[in-house]
Amino acid sequence: MKILVATTMYPNKYRTFSGIFIQKHVSILHENFGIECLLATGGGSNSSIILIIKKYFILWCQIIWNLATKKVSLIHAHYSYPTGFFAWIGKCISGKILIITTHGSDIHDHNNRNFIAQYLNRIVLHSSDHIIAVSHDLKNAITESFDITSKKISVIDMGVDSTIFFPNNNITKKETFTLLFVGRLSKEKGFDVLLGAIELISKKISSGLKCIVIGDGDKQNQYQKSVKLKMLANHITFIGSQNQIQISKWMNQAHLVVIPSRKEGFGLVAIEALACGTPVIASKVGGLREIIQDKINGYFITPGEVGDLEEKIIFFMKNPNLIASEVCVESISQFDAELKVNQLKDLYTTIIAS
Repeated sequence: MKILVATTMYPNKYRTFSGIFIQKHVSILHENFGIECLLATGGGSNSSIILIIKKYFILWCQIIWNLATKKVSLIHAHYSYPTGFFAWIGKCISGKILIITTHGSDIHDHNNRNFIAQYLNRIVLHSSDHIIAVSHDLKNAITESFDITSKKISVIDMGVDSTIFFPNNNITKKETFTLLFVGRLSKEKGFDVLLGAIELISKKISSGLKCIVIGDGDKQNQYQKSVKLKMLANHITFIGSQNQIQISKWMNQAHLVVIPSRKEGFGLVAIEALACGTPVIASKVGGLREIIQDKINGYFITPGEVGDLEEKIIFFMKNPNLIASEVCVESISQFDAELKVNQLKDLYTTIIAS
């Protein structure tokens, strides 16, 4: 079996850690099941318009080349638009089966796109042979917003790599109470909410709190300027993008991982943190509602509510032992990456056979 995987979310020279979980899936498919994945990634880009156009042109060429020269069993595209659109054209030309994995923004941001993009996104979703949603919340959004039968949609999340994310007994927690934020520095990920909460806490607790920020994004410069302006440099440290091993290390060192997202298709960071035995405070949105068990492996906050987040952080600082590491790990046993790839393999086999 040969699968053509079309995704611009894949490790590249511009974004070293982009789509690392897709790379993991490709590896497991080959090692465990002998399935060869042919990659069409476009080579990556930064925010340059020229490089973005180049990326999608290369992606398109890679799709057509693989379909023309290799015995492809099916096409599996990540994100319904724009990557899924190029994969759909490949389907129209070749007649191959097309599976689309939706990750969140391709569905939740649909109405924010121009008319043409909305039209093409809708065509791709309706014309695909099967859709994978990374959470039940996202599946419901697809059925409601696009009038697509639930029978056409499977829920398979990305899963966690338990060989990297696990409680490491060789790593001790930081002496200073440490929060960890991992994600894009963009509006939808809500770092500004965490920033506001830390500002309020700093007025009540002058020391004893540290926040480590892993990631980059379009709001990075704005957030860094705000930290300086609010004189929070002693509390907040930006360390940029990190590889998974480093992220796991920080998750083991931190007392709490905070995910104040306004939107979230799944919530892989929450799974990774809990796999390391670290509790999570998260917004009650999207796939996070399927991961966090309030007061058992973490705490929910109302999206965008700075005061709510402030209260939850202070409460946890005063009661750091309410949530046991073992409980966190046990709560996400069903999210193992190898289990998810096994489900993916079964889906490939079933769809090809039918």
